[in-house]
Amino acid sequence: MLDLYNREIVGWSVGSNKNADLVLDAMKSIPYDLDKVEVFHTDRGAEFVNAYKFKSLEQLALLTHDYIHWWNHKRKHSTLNNLSPLTFKA
Repeated sequence: MLDLYNREIVGWSVGSNKNADLVLDAMKSIPYDLDKVEVFHTDRGAEFVNAYKFKSLEQLALLTHDYIHWWNHKRKHSTLNNLSPLTFKA
């Protein structure tokens, strides 16, 4: 889940099935009080299709964690004056 203020990934989860529990786990991982959320948006668009086959859910979780760390700490966004999400937030 993406915070639109600074494009930071704030919530995520991995699982073997797409179901409500997967979404709830992602929402529970958000370190903010969700009672104050004014807008919650989903594009319900097509999912990213990846030809890579993960060996396990643990591997998927580790690689997802690494990607999110890169996205939040290193990836520069033109909409954030070419800063990373966490640098912009600071």
